[in-house]
Amino acid sequence: MLRLAWKAVKHNPRRLILTSVSVILGVALVAAIHTFTGTIDRQVTSMLDEIYAGSDITISGDGGTSFDAGSTQSFPESVLNDVRAVDGVAQAEPGVTTVAVILTPDGDVPPQTGAPNLFFNWVDDAEIGRMTIVDGRAPSFPGEAAIDQLGMQRLGYEIGDTFQVAAEDGIHSYRIVGASWFGEDDDLSGATLVQLTMPDVQELAGLDGEIHGINVVIADGANVDDVVANIDAVLPDGVTATSNADLLQQQKDQFRDQLKYVDIFTLVFALIALFVGAFIIANTFRIIVNQRTREIGVVRALGARVSQVRGQILLEALIVAVISSVIGIGLGYLLAMLLSVSMSGAGLDLGVPTLPLDAVIWGASVGLVVTLVSALLPAIHASKISPMEAMRESSTASRKPLGQRNLVGGVFSFAALGGIAIGLYTDVAQPGIWVGVSAAVLVFGVALLSAQVLSAMARWTRGFFGGLFGVDGKLALGNVRREPRRAGITATALMIGVLLLSLVATMTETLKVTVREAVAGQITSDVIVSGDLMQGATVNVSSEAQDAIASVPGVDLLVPMNLGEVTVDGDTFFFGSVDPQVVEDAYALPTTPSIDRIGGGVFISPRISALGYKVGDTITIEGEDGDATLPITGTYDRDGDWDLLVADATAPAIDTDLLTQMVLVNIDPNADLPTVESGIQDALDDFPLLQVSQPDQIVKSLNQLFDMILVVITIMLSASLIIAVLGVANTLFLSVTERTREIGLLRAVGVRKGSIWRMITLESVVIALFGAIMGIVLGVGLGAALIVALKSFGFTSPVIPVVWLVVYAVLAVVAGIVAAIVPAWLASRLNILEAIAIGE
Repeated sequence: MLRLAWKAVKHNPRRLILTSVSVILGVALVAAIHTFTGTIDRQVTSMLDEIYAGSDITISGDGGTSFDAGSTQSFPESVLNDVRAVDGVAQAEPGVTTVAVILTPDGDVPPQTGAPNLFFNWVDDAEIGRMTIVDGRAPSFPGEAAIDQLGMQRLGYEIGDTFQVAAEDGIHSYRIVGASWFGEDDDLSGATLVQLTMPDVQELAGLDGEIHGINVVIADGANVDDVVANIDAVLPDGVTATSNADLLQQQKDQFRDQLKYVDIFTLVFALIALFVGAFIIANTFRIIVNQRTREIGVVRALGARVSQVRGQILLEALIVAVISSVIGIGLGYLLAMLLSVSMSGAGLDLGVPTLPLDAVIWGASVGLVVTLVSALLPAIHASKISPMEAMRESSTASRKPLGQRNLVGGVFSFAALGGIAIGLYTDVAQPGIWVGVSAAVLVFGVALLSAQVLSAMARWTRGFFGGLFGVDGKLALGNVRREPRRAGITATALMIGVLLLSLVATMTETLKVTVREAVAGQITSDVIVSGDLMQGATVNVSSEAQDAIASVPGVDLLVPMNLGEVTVDGDTFFFGSVDPQVVEDAYALPTTPSIDRIGGGVFISPRISALGYKVGDTITIEGEDGDATLPITGTYDRDGDWDLLVADATAPAIDTDLLTQMVLVNIDPNADLPTVESGIQDALDDFPLLQVSQPDQIVKSLNQLFDMILVVITIMLSASLIIAVLGVANTLFLSVTERTREIGLLRAVGVRKGSIWRMITLESVVIALFGAIMGIVLGVGLGAALIVALKSFGFTSPVIPVVWLVVYAVLAVVAGIVAAIVPAWLASRLNILEAIAIGE
């Protein structure tokens, strides 16, 4: 049976080529994702190994478990002397690390690349500091800096130049006195390291007599665990010592946990592509089995068992899966390499990727599993063909009724609609989950019903297409109705991709309207000062920046909007503070009662209410600077913003260092708005990370951001759409092969080549267009249902993305035309006599 399977694949490779391409694309995405994230993991963990190689113990304010630079809590610098006096400590060096933006030589803020600029104090001991001066000298006086050699080249600076750094408190200037080298290979993954004197980096980090950490080298013969215990005994509360071996593993684990989200996000799209490919594989093998019915009958008549026939089909699928997986893994590596090169161009140097073992395992596994599972039903169908039935001429045209398929599809569809109704119209705890799960079930049900739906749509539109295209149109619709299963499966593959695009477009357009209405209905200020929303920047509007804004003539009122994180009952929530007396002069808060009734209490969001809290209760909030038990005096009636809201006077007991994410500015009614806005821009010259916008400009920026997200998702879904189009082409190609004699008879009775071409093209367009229509209807409907289910997050009524839907419909027609080119060309070039002779 293995020889038969190999000969079947070898002698008829054309009918499996497009099927192989669908597997190759899916496997390539999986392999590329794992190769790329594996490369990132290798680069970062290698850098972490280098960072912790020079010392034995690290002391920090948060146990050293925070991976994000600059997020470590500070503690008094005086702790350093206590640590140096501990038995077993040979050397201890203080450390301060922060992140800031280095301006270009022209004084502009560079585009955000994802690779940070890390600033830290110079350590004379090269082993502990891991930095070596390769040109010039180390910073020794205030205002001096050394920059890693590669980073200096990327920035366009040289030794002797002065560069500016934009921080939250303004602009700092430093003169470059040296070029440095990190560790052995200067492998920084695109990051730039800047070394300053201790006073300078403390000023840049906003620390006054405090540090972020201490690197400790233990004495020869000392035990690391014993020294850690001795150091812990002299440390203040909140400061801990951790062995570098433990700390290194903690940070590697934390980074890998973060990297998993990238894997999950991208793997979702790869699995979607493979899911679409599964329809194509199943359809291909079903058609192949139908075309080889007589061959299977002969094999059965010669004594082949049912299991052997089934095994032959699965062996053919296995051969296709193995070859496609190998090619797909290779293509995935090339894609990962291209992605790494593009990242290097954006300033994130990942080096040459290596093909990790998990990329091979995952790629091969999904390729084999998806192909074999998809071919299983056709294999079972082939094994059930009796020898006598198979050798009858009519057997190749035998078709089963759609009743059982429609029944199962109808049950799933009605159950899914019931689940959606429960999520939308009953008071369940998490309506979004009800709607989401039911949506997935509905897609499965519609996939089963697709053959009946497509057949009905072909029947209803036969007259329309016949009127437009004459006999060619009627024949095309007749071909669709004649094989509803294969046409339905092919259309379903395209339906899934268009469904996801339509759903995302519906939610994106609704989000745009939601943001516009929220800004127009809530932000009543004249000007907004914040970070650059297009770069996703969350920048603290410092007190110095607020003072600069307040000093501008014509500024009437400043309303800071503050944000932080706190813990309630062991979970983390967003915490905010406002001035209840003036905030509603610039921002209409959705609270019950009015915010000026908050007093010394707290307003809670629906997320907190879901924990069982209600107005009149007390709630304990754990913050960075203390815990507070406050009365709940009202509700903040929207999820997605603050979970807990207090007055500015109450906030310091919980957190004294909240992030001021934006400042709303009211202009004096008698002042000229453009003039005052220009004055604010000038006043913030020393704060280049902040931008000054009017509310409508914020809306425009956010809309651009949402459009970018939609484009990214569209690109991510492109593989599944390409596979779906290949599925249409593959179905038509196999259908033309199956209908060779029929096409020959049409040509013999006078049908021209152009008509054959048009008939095949119309058949392709009909399948693609019907798949797109089903995808659009489901995508818009399910998107609208999700929006209604998530109304507590502030969503308005669903908005239908008409322009995008028209684009998808037009692209479906174009895809149908493109998919039909090769099959139509082959059909039109058939030799009439040879075609008629087939089957005789």
